[in-house]
Amino acid sequence: MSVSAPSEAASPGVPARAASRLPGLDGLRGLAVAWVLAFHLWPDLVRGGWLGVGLFFTLSGYLIAGLLDKEVTATGHLRLGRFMARRVRRLLPAALVTIAATLALTALLDDQPLRTIGIDSLTAALNVFNWHASLDETGYAGIFEAAPEPLAHFWSLAIEEQFYLVFPAAVALIRRPGRVVAAMAVIGLGGVWLWWGSTDAYVATPVRALEIAAGAGLAVAQARYGAVRRLFQPPADLPRSSRIAWAVLLAVAAALTVVSVLRLGPDDGFVFRGGPQLMALCWVVLVIAAVRDGWPARFMSWAPLRWLGLRSYAIYLFHWPVIELTDWHPVVVIVVTLGLAEASFHLLEMPVRRGTGRLAIPVLAAAAAAVVTVAAVAAAASAPERGIAERAEGADELPAWLTEQEEPAVAAPTTQPAPTSAPEQPAPDTAAATVPVTHPTTVEQPDEQSQDPEPSAPDPSASAPAAPTSEQPESEPSPATSEPPVTEAPQPETDSEPIPDKPDGADDATPGTTAPVTAPPQPETTFTVPIVTVLGDSAAVHIADGLREWGNASRLMAVVDHSRIGCSPAGTAGSGWRYLRGNIGDEASPMGFLEDRACRDDFIQDGSHAVLVVDHGAVLFDHLSADGDWVSILDPALAADVADSYRRLVAKARGVGARVMFTTAPVLLPSYDRTAADQPQTSPDRAEAYNTLLRGLVEELNTAGVPQPVGLIDTAAVLDNYGYDGTFGRSDGMHLDYDRAEVFAAEVLGPAVLALLDLE
Repeated sequence: MSVSAPSEAASPGVPARAASRLPGLDGLRGLAVAWVLAFHLWPDLVRGGWLGVGLFFTLSGYLIAGLLDKEVTATGHLRLGRFMARRVRRLLPAALVTIAATLALTALLDDQPLRTIGIDSLTAALNVFNWHASLDETGYAGIFEAAPEPLAHFWSLAIEEQFYLVFPAAVALIRRPGRVVAAMAVIGLGGVWLWWGSTDAYVATPVRALEIAAGAGLAVAQARYGAVRRLFQPPADLPRSSRIAWAVLLAVAAALTVVSVLRLGPDDGFVFRGGPQLMALCWVVLVIAAVRDGWPARFMSWAPLRWLGLRSYAIYLFHWPVIELTDWHPVVVIVVTLGLAEASFHLLEMPVRRGTGRLAIPVLAAAAAAVVTVAAVAAAASAPERGIAERAEGADELPAWLTEQEEPAVAAPTTQPAPTSAPEQPAPDTAAATVPVTHPTTVEQPDEQSQDPEPSAPDPSASAPAAPTSEQPESEPSPATSEPPVTEAPQPETDSEPIPDKPDGADDATPGTTAPVTAPPQPETTFTVPIVTVLGDSAAVHIADGLREWGNASRLMAVVDHSRIGCSPAGTAGSGWRYLRGNIGDEASPMGFLEDRACRDDFIQDGSHAVLVVDHGAVLFDHLSADGDWVSILDPALAADVADSYRRLVAKARGVGARVMFTTAPVLLPSYDRTAADQPQTSPDRAEAYNTLLRGLVEELNTAGVPQPVGLIDTAAVLDNYGYDGTFGRSDGMHLDYDRAEVFAAEVLGPAVLALLDLE
């Protein structure tokens, strides 16, 4: 078998044009892309499938360096322009189609903010996505817990493209491929040292350059050293000891590969401390095995693996957007991805690669410029994303549009006499259109909200902005397409109209006489829309943000957020509950991140019609008891204290004429990098226990004739139908993403609140 490298190299699945192909390398690419696909679909089963990307890096280094070294050795120089033109023909068409289609579909589906997908598309098209990804504090593992990022996989393609630009240029300049490879190895070692322990090590080009250098060094050594050539093509009389040594080496590399692909998760500390670079030694052995005569090469030349390998570039490009933009079953994702890859291979990639027309490169350049322009416009023209601090600013105050549009309802002069007769009542049709709410001018201010993340459940501050998705006429609410069940007791009936209180300072006066007014009454403001106070934990912060944005856009309600991040309803003054923890083994975290006082004060905005309680996170976490034991909502003592806290809240709300509305908690979704035993807060039993507590409490509090019956909105019935993605997905497993929260408010929660207030 010929051991010369093919004349073209391989980003995933890019076939070579050499007269003598190496089918084993095609099969090796097929294995690599299969690992990646399996990891993205079943991360719990194939925890180390991400290693397939490292194998691609080493393969690319081997094939590209072998190609360039062969040309420089034969001709004394490198035709750089010709090489770059071939790279453009092979890689650009499918990449542009992927970026353009993803940009269009994401904008159409409204599944991600236009600005975000615009920036992602721009950096993907410019081959710098890995540096863009390094700015994300969540790191590579965060891709699976953050908002949908359908172009996130372009980080690895960016690294390869940077290699294709720099390495050939350096070879063309100094005409010494070996020295370029040596310099690349030094840069790689320096990168590992500089990024040691940092999550950015996974996407940093200097760090990953060492894996590419391993393959490139193998190709150069194969061309120059007989001992290395004999590894690829051993002589017929190879000593038995050498055969045994090779078999042992291959067995060790294969065993390490299997164990790592199955067990090494992307969040393991080994990943950020030279792990992928050490695995490149295994990839070097596998590359030799794929070329060397023997059963490994025959296995890797198996037709199905070769088929995958020849289409692996398109498979890699298409699979991730399909996963991120749909909720399809993994088997459906595989079928669709393979179908798209087959179509791309025959209808797009091969025709462009085989074309000889002079217009191919200019046309591709124009297409690339168009995609870059559209992406840049999308990124620049859309509103910038608001962070959690910006969202929280002013959230605990009445919106400006409410206070600016209303006029004082009472403004009595100090020198004129009181009226001698009752004022005329407004016409019935006018009076029926408003719901009077007295709002004092003096408002008690709550404690400032903490903006730290929920314990062991970091808040995705890179989530999308909650721009209004629809506006409704002021006279009617948004339709509820997924309205959850609403539970309430009937309002008590009365036989007579309530008698309004007299204004402060007004004396009884006989009809037909006048009485001087010595002090004016405090001006009052009558609002025509309900005021809703939101209480709860960090899940409430997200939902309140969406509800407030929807209320501001529709003018159907004014929302004031007095929730506190990381605070359980048990964390009230006088209770013994002060600390929470998320996963088993995590350190205790003070509720609300307040060491010296209770985090839950249940502040109710003056003039509130409703108090919406959203406790969907902290209440399901482990609580530290006064005895030093970790207990959950399944514990009778904690459940009793939560119920007592809610009873006090209801009594307080009724005292100011507001209705309390509880919301059921959805089951928390587990983090992919932890076992279920380490994440007890994700147990369905906890959510069910909490929701059962709410149902019993609502029934208890809604006895006949009580004022302001308590409502129950079954939000869990809706949210439990979605996972990390989808219309109402919780990408971090707990918090409804900001952009999705507004849709949830418009379609589900807002109409449910209005229904309980009898305003629909």
